[in-house]
Amino acid sequence: MPTQMNNLNFEGQNIYAGFDVHLKDWKVTILSEEMMLKSFTMPPKPEVFSDYLLRNYPGANYHSAYEAGYFYLPIVQTLFQTLSNFCY
Repeated sequence: MPTQMNNLNFEGQNIYAGFDVHLKDWKVTILSEEMMLKSFTMPPKPEVFSDYLLRNYPGANYHSAYEAGYFYLPIVQTLFQTLSNFCY
């Protein structure tokens, strides 16, 4: 019986994340170079988001964007600590 391999590899690809940050949740949109991949709402926890990126887009170069404001700094600090390929 044939088996299907589900090894994801985004090595060398750029993944972009846009944030709309609120106190109770974040609206996140994930894009590649060619298309929008996913848009969703999540709890405001940068650790959960970095786990999501590593699980769904392993090996990618991660980039983020957010409107200027106070709440983004802790997010960026956590993403820098948990993702080796993170740029903003």
